[in-house]
Amino acid sequence: FEEISVDEIYYWIIKTLMNKSSNTMNNNKAKVLIFTAKDSYSRKQHLGKTITFDGSHVVKNTSSTPANGTIQNLEFSLQELQKLLANFPQNQAIVTGQVLDSSQYIQSDDVNYLNCTSKGKEHGRSNTISRTKEYIGYDNSSGFLLVDYDPEENTKSLTANELHQKLCSVHSGFTGAGYVAKYSSSAGLITPDGQPNKKSNGFHMYYFVENGASIPAFIEELYAACWLKGYGYIKVAKNGNKLDRTSLFDK
Repeated sequence: FEEISVDEIYYWIIKTLMNKSSNTMNNNKAKVLIFTAKDSYSRKQHLGKTITFDGSHVVKNTSSTPANGTIQNLEFSLQELQKLLANFPQNQAIVTGQVLDSSQYIQSDDVNYLNCTSKGKEHGRSNTISRTKEYIGYDNSSGFLLVDYDPEENTKSLTANELHQKLCSVHSGFTGAGYVAKYSSSAGLITPDGQPNKKSNGFHMYYFVENGASIPAFIEELYAACWLKGYGYIKVAKNGNKLDRTSLFDK
């Protein structure tokens, strides 16, 4: 049994694709929410994972996700997002979308922020929300489309560039688009027997979107297009349920 702390072996890879048709877009900024986990004494709370090896498999253990902290509304270009992800503190997380009621924000040093707490505990507390759909969604401002790629074990994994090319073949909206890709916390891990981790090649891709309100409908459209192009499949869950999936992204 071997335990590895993500703090010690955290491995990230950033890749950008900036072609000529997207140079102007890459300079545009999109809004994003940054959640910072803190306890009731304003001490930082870890949002990472502990990775263990049980002798045959790499196991990612996610501690209970802290609900308390603050959430900030910031703007980044793709290039700025790349730098942010490369140095992202492990007590912070990106939340795609926007706070639906912007009047709740607290203004401090040119930064808009809100307090966060567990669902149900926010009621009756001013300037406080929970990270739920009741308070967070998409509006007409610019935003980032998140493509979550998590290949099945024992299948050939795509690189970020290969996935981008396949997305372009599925939907013309990706053609000429720039992106930032960040690999998962277990990417690049080698097990004690010298073999690469079979489930270490997942990553997130972020694309700039002019109108964030269009993202939910676009995801549905993209999912249907993946099935029409032959990238859909049925996964049988442990309880026997049949789950529809696509090999290009997790919905």
